Amino acid sequence: LSMELDPRCVRRALEVARERGLRTLLNPAPIPRAGFDRSLLAFVEAMTPNALEAAALAGSSAPLGWPPPPELAEEPVSYTHLT
Repeated sequence: LSMELDPRCVRRALEVARERGLRTLLNPAPIPRAGFDRSLLAFVEAMTPNALEAAALAGSSAPLGWPPPPELAEEPVSYTHLT
């Protein structure tokens, strides 16, 4: 699933998938300006965030958009820093 869909549809699709025992994959793009609804994580088995989305999901104050903020553009994002 992708967050390009209406968030209510994403939630319902994830709920139905869970009820039917299906595995779920979520592309969190685009992260809504209001923020990502972390309650969706209870229904998600895997995600495919890019570096900016991963930073936002980890609670970074880095702004979303392009070009990436200097701290993300100058060096690769280490997932060990996102936990």
